Amino acid sequence: RYAPLESLLQRDKRGTLITQVPPPLFDGKTDPAFAEADLKRLVKPYDLAQFPLAQARIGPLAQGFYAQQLAIDGGKNDRFIAWSDNGGLTMGGYDARNFPEGKLAAEFVLFDHFFSATFGGGFLNRQFLIADQVPNFPQAPVSLISTPPDNQGLTVKDRALTPDGYVVGLAYSVNHPFPAWVPNTLDLVPDQTYPTIGDLLSAQGVTWAWYTGGWNDALLGKPSPRYTWDRSPFQYFQAYADNTEGKKNHLRDEVDFFEALKKGTLPNVSFVDPLPSAGSDLASFTESQNKLQDFVSRLEKSSAWTSCVLIVTSADSGGHWDHVAPPTVDRWGPGPRVPTLLISPYAKRGWVEHRPYDATAILKLIETRWDLPTLGTRDASANDLLYAFEF
Repeated sequence: RYAPLESLLQRDKRGTLITQVPPPLFDGKTDPAFAEADLKRLVKPYDLAQFPLAQARIGPLAQGFYAQQLAIDGGKNDRFIAWSDNGGLTMGGYDARNFPEGKLAAEFVLFDHFFSATFGGGFLNRQFLIADQVPNFPQAPVSLISTPPDNQGLTVKDRALTPDGYVVGLAYSVNHPFPAWVPNTLDLVPDQTYPTIGDLLSAQGVTWAWYTGGWNDALLGKPSPRYTWDRSPFQYFQAYADNTEGKKNHLRDEVDFFEALKKGTLPNVSFVDPLPSAGSDLASFTESQNKLQDFVSRLEKSSAWTSCVLIVTSADSGGHWDHVAPPTVDRWGPGPRVPTLLISPYAKRGWVEHRPYDATAILKLIETRWDLPTLGTRDASANDLLYAFEF
């Protein structure tokens, strides 16, 4: 779908039209891959593949809970350059049609209105995926608390917590693994006690596990440089705390998923968060695409294929501009769109599903399949993913 003209226009924090992007950065310096780029041309959506990114990595984009809301600007989506920490990159993207993800989208189901459940990065989106709630950290250190936008919307300081104690950004669990450099255990999020989808599944006798790439090494204190510490959201809960049966039985490594797939012993419900690809460039994008293709290929060749559904989505939007305004639901989101596919022998073939969804729709599908109660207001009212099936 084509972007409306007004969403292509980007404005600075005071509303003045931007006529060229700032130089794209890497490690705080101008990225040499863009040395000859026409910065006026890059103020509109552009293809990152035109630059020599296989050799020159591009810098990442931060996604603060408050800054992202300012970028969305009430649905106008016109301040992504202004509120990005790397404004020269936010309008860039890759054309995925000839990559595995694009080919799978053409073969199975593509959701073109699937939004990240919350504003900000992957931490809070993963929490909504498993519980449809926001963790709370009473009496948190002042150093972790955000400063929301001022009355003019010109300044903001995004940290881990809202002023009223909700964890909306990256913070670390009191349970292992967490970074060795955390200065004080008082900086760690205490155990949460509200129910998760794991609790509901276990109560119904349904087997499940969350598989995290690099989990075993992180537990041993030798994490991969690519390991990020919030990628196993159940570890933030008392039921899956250190030295519990819940942690032992349900929190596992990505390698355990493939072993169970090979043996035909997968649990009824699996969450898989693979170890990210190295770097931030076209080469790493290609690596992640190849990992996806390998994952789907293994699944299609396994005994699980004839009775499974695979949902491929992202924990966050990556900080890049999008022209589609997210719906207004509640204080937490939703945020910008994320690419999402449904792959299954029972999926509608070559189907584009236009209904709006977020990660809580995945909760609803699990709840419907296993006759479970709902966890919150989002999953209770979510659109049904069954529209994407053809039994």
